[in-house]
Amino acid sequence: FPNNDNFVTRTRTAAARPHLDGRFPSPSSSMARQKPTPNTKKFGMPLYASAWVDGRTVLVAGGGGKKSSGIPNRVCVATFDGDTLSDPLFVCHTDETAPQALVMFPDASRVLCVFGGDVAVYDVSPNPDADGSENNQLGEDEVSDPPPEANSAAAKTPCIIAPARLAADGTAFRSQIASCDIKCAAFSSCGGKLAVGLEDGRVALCEFENGDDKTSSLKLTTTIGKHSDSVTSLSFSRDDKLLVTTSSESAVSHDGAVVWSLATNEKVTALSPSALVENAVAKSRKKKARHQKTIASYRHCRFDNSSYGIVTVLNIDGEGFVMQWQHDVSSNNWTAVRSARATRDPISSAATTPDGQAVACGTAEGAVVVVDVQKLKVMTTDKNAHMIFVTTMAFSVDSQFLVSGSADASARGAVARKVSPVAAIARIVVALALLVLVTLFLTVFMRRGGVAGLLGGEDTRTGAGGITSDAMGGVDVADAAAQAKEELARMTEAAARRAAAAEAGASVPDPTPQPVVQVDLPEMTGAEEVVEEVVEEPVEEPAEEPAEESVADYAEDYAEEVVEAVEPIDDAPIDDAPSDEL
Repeated sequence: FPNNDNFVTRTRTAAARPHLDGRFPSPSSSMARQKPTPNTKKFGMPLYASAWVDGRTVLVAGGGGKKSSGIPNRVCVATFDGDTLSDPLFVCHTDETAPQALVMFPDASRVLCVFGGDVAVYDVSPNPDADGSENNQLGEDEVSDPPPEANSAAAKTPCIIAPARLAADGTAFRSQIASCDIKCAAFSSCGGKLAVGLEDGRVALCEFENGDDKTSSLKLTTTIGKHSDSVTSLSFSRDDKLLVTTSSESAVSHDGAVVWSLATNEKVTALSPSALVENAVAKSRKKKARHQKTIASYRHCRFDNSSYGIVTVLNIDGEGFVMQWQHDVSSNNWTAVRSARATRDPISSAATTPDGQAVACGTAEGAVVVVDVQKLKVMTTDKNAHMIFVTTMAFSVDSQFLVSGSADASARGAVARKVSPVAAIARIVVALALLVLVTLFLTVFMRRGGVAGLLGGEDTRTGAGGITSDAMGGVDVADAAAQAKEELARMTEAAARRAAAAEAGASVPDPTPQPVVQVDLPEMTGAEEVVEEVVEEPVEEPAEEPAEESVADYAEDYAEEVVEAVEPIDDAPIDDAPSDEL
């Protein structure tokens, strides 16, 4: 957070200063080529804080300090639907002090706004005016601007920000917590306690007077402990029994990250430097001169939702890392179990999803990186999120969306967990494999006769060649062979009569054609062997007629007649063919 009102002025003028090498930025740089996108909006002021009201409504806050800077100080309401971040739909001015942090109450009905060492509570209420045209006056020096294009349906604001309590001069009532700046703050799960980390290194608890969080003021009641440098982050455990804090002091020391007991208000243990930190420091010292020091400091910490596990974000010589710590119940200590580098640039801001499954890191170069906490792998990277360093980040209450803000006055919304192309292809392959398996199952199911076939058992009858009737799709090969034998016997008898009639010079009429049952056998291994075995079975001819025509000769002659009858039909158009031939 900025330490004085001139921070924003210095930030604005920094862009006009030459680089360290004496040259101005090139107009053809990536910053100049950056194009506006629907998920990015300019809010006309440097942004320092952000918070989500629900899964769609987000608050962003910032400003320029004193009125002489010409930059307003305000809290803005916007919406994000996964694709487009809206313009400010509602604006609440905060006099001459820029908001430095926003902390939502657990029930999301109010938001705590931090101004240096002071805090003020603002009500977050649904918009009673459907078209957003109401101009709610908050005081002499603090007014709410109506949303742009108030009569437009797109300009409807989902909520309105107003002070929960007014001071004598009509401004928002503020409670002084400390004489120095509040660097971070968080509510307990019930909302009864507020933990704050101060610029002087103190870790303290604040409570509302008389237990009334609506009309009474906040007071610092207990100082739990103290770091040697300013506190950078803090987090309550799920059961509100422990508090973990990190500071700007060196991560090599034993006080860079500390776990505190809220029952005794004492330090439980310090997170000892892990092998990652020690190895990185050792390698860095080899590359540097003796008088140069290795910079390693924590930027963020968070208890997970299932146990006392902790996730920390830290910088080691200008590179950002994410580290997991596991709690040992027997010794009541924490051990670093895994770590991974998230970015090669220093991390300036970080946030964790409410479900604890992902952590977002904003870099000093304006990039945004989302890391999977369980796998410690980078899920998404947006290198062009902002033009300069990221100052604030926050996840939506359903962990689906992420908003980041920068001192360049821009806010950017993003989907927290995007599916990578490789993962998308893998899902498609798995879906196709499942589809093939289901198709095969249904095919076998129908061939077995459905439910009745499965309940009745399999037909294990085996025909010639070892092929079962079930394998042939319900066709009995033995019956087919018997029918073939009967047809061959009939043809043999007819051929014998024709031969005898030819010798006697008399014509014998063709016997009445018998219906032939045609069996369509599927093409399967072994089926050809069965038919071939049946066809080649020898036929005994009558002994008294040795000179009669063989069955093979008769079949060959008959086949030639069929070919001669079909050839003219194939050559001629189908419309010109005789009806009897058709």
